[in-house]
Parts: sequence; C-alpha cells; structure tokens
Amino acid sequence: LPTVLKCLSEVPYGKGNAFVDRDAIDLARTIAGRLFTVETFRYKIVQNDWKNGKASAADVRKAGESALNMLKSIRDILTLHDDYSMNASMKQMEAVYSPLNPTFAQALKGNAENSYCRTYILELFDYYFIPEMERYISYVNGRVKAKALTDDERASRTSLKDIVDAYYEKPLAEMVPLNPRPRTNVEFRKQIKKLGR
Repeated sequence: LPTVLKCLSEVPYGKGNAFVDRDAIDLARTIAGRLFTVETFRYKIVQNDWKNGKASAADVRKAGESALNMLKSIRDILTLHDDYSMNASMKQMEAVYSPLNPTFAQALKGNAENSYCRTYILELFDYYFIPEMERYISYVNGRVKAKALTDDERASRTSLKDIVDAYYEKPLAEMVPLNPRPRTNVEFRKQIKKLGR
C-alpha cells in the first residue's frame, strides 16, 4: 500500500488533463473504500475482543474513530471531482433536458440511498453515511460504557428514521459538501498522504 499511495500521489491531478483527474480520483476513492472496509472489520473485531476481555473501552472508541475518519476521507476525495455528485449530474441534465420533472431529484436521491444501489455519491456522505456511522458509534460507545455489548444484531440496530427523513427533506440543490476541498494537486496529494496515515 505505501508504494501504491506514493505512485498515486505523483499522478498529475489538477494539471489540466480531465482524463487523468477522473482516473486519479477513481483510484483514490477505490483505495479509500477498501481501507474503510478494513477499518470497519477492525472495529467489529475490537468490539468482540472487548466483549471477551481482550480489549479496552478506549480501544473500541479508537477503532470507531478510525472507521469514521476513513469514511470522511472518502468524502474528502469525492469532493475533488464532479463525477461523484448528484448535484453536478442534475445540473448537466438540466442543461440538456430542461425542464426536468420536479420530482426527479427525489427519485435520484432514493435510487442513491437504497441498500441495493449505495455507492460513492458525495451527497450521501455528509447527509446520510456519516450521520449513520456516527449514530452507530454512539450506540456502541453507550453499550461499552454500560458494559452491555452483545452479539444480538437486533439490539445493534438503532433508529435511523430522523437521518433518512432529514436526507429526503433537504433539497438536493442545498446538499453542498460540508467539508469542501480545493481541486488542486496540493490538495490531492494531501488526501493521498492522509490515506497513508
């Protein structure tokens, strides 16, 4: 991984080649996604270790923070290219097919968030995925504090209705990145270095 990330950081993102920019972000988000999977598995493993007396509550909290930080890294990478934005897609469609059906934005949001189609879509990170992960981490931390972490998957499901409702109530056009990043080579390299850490 260090070698791959070093090579990726040297890709001339932001130097005027749209093809290079697109592929650089595609590679970076793929790596970040795989690292998020690793961090999520580590989080679940440390929860089990805590339950069996092999890890501390601090270990559980740290693993949760690592998983959340990796999710935020994916978001920060996706802000560097419009290919991962529903808003950008809507604007491109409106330029060609104006006017669009007024309910189309809601249909697009629904297609993006359902469990079958979830993918790397910028607006989902700040307005769905990160709040969802924060809710789960809060739940786990509460269970650890109460010394009541269990294997019962039903017990680990917390209500997400308010997150889902807020996602659908917020107009797509208002779903701007909460942590916008400049689309520069310096920022791209910064994000790659962050993955390496």
